[in-house]
Amino acid sequence: MIPRLSAFKTPAGIIGAALLALLGLIGWRGSTVLLRRRTPDPPDSPANYGLDYDTVSFTSRDGILLHGWWIRPPQPKGMTLVICHGHNGSMDGDTAQAARLAKAGFHVLLFNFRTHGTSGGEQVTFGAREHLDVLGALDWLAATQGIRRAGLVGFSMGAGVALIAAAHDERVAAVVADGTICRLRDAITGLARERGLPAWVARPPAAAILLAASLRARTWLPWADPIRWAAEVRCPVLFIHGEADPFVTMEGARMLAQAAGTAAKLWIVPGAGHRDAYLHSPTAYYERVIAFLERYLAAGPQSGAG
Repeated sequence: MIPRLSAFKTPAGIIGAALLALLGLIGWRGSTVLLRRRTPDPPDSPANYGLDYDTVSFTSRDGILLHGWWIRPPQPKGMTLVICHGHNGSMDGDTAQAARLAKAGFHVLLFNFRTHGTSGGEQVTFGAREHLDVLGALDWLAATQGIRRAGLVGFSMGAGVALIAAAHDERVAAVVADGTICRLRDAITGLARERGLPAWVARPPAAAILLAASLRARTWLPWADPIRWAAEVRCPVLFIHGEADPFVTMEGARMLAQAAGTAAKLWIVPGAGHRDAYLHSPTAYYERVIAFLERYLAAGPQSGAG
């Protein structure tokens, strides 16, 4: 039933209408922040780490032009990784991570998702479309390097994107998901809580932002919630979570690992925040990640990457 106009003339009606208008404004402004291209991170190329690399470009499955680096390791092990960066301004924010893995013997493809760095695109969709970028990266590896199997290493948003890609493509042999959010609405709520709002106050604006962002992007963003895809992943997953992560509760982390099945492993790092476990326990971090990737990437054929 449509309310009568007279209902909005009462004090309660006026307050209700004002709250709805405020939620609409918050949703619109918040969605602008959520979807927009961010300022690129400070430039940080593999050359800064003494690594040999090529600048490459390829297209996403839906035709967006993407740019990245194909990094060659000093002592190749015949295994390949695709790095899925977080909601940074560009891939440069994760070059140090890529370099550490390259020096461990992995060929590494590090690229900018759409709407990041030098890649094309107009909106960030937190995996709803970015998984098509990863599928495009796998296509590039197959077409130019002859590589048929690869591991995905994702951080924050990129971890969720990696899960979706792994659920869609059998060429993904293993996933390291560092700081995976469970649901986008929880991450938005967590950001509001970080700014001092209690959860019960933060939830309605988070829902308004998510709805407005979905309408503007013309795709339902919760479709990309990692918890939706964890059970569909076809390969082993190593989930890494900081115990003090403001965007992911430990309940959410355990839900993700449980949904991913018996091949999933969960490492919760005491004292670590959002996707910074490698800063708190760098030796243990890289030992675990490298051992996990070597175990599953070495289990099948790839190719002689050049």
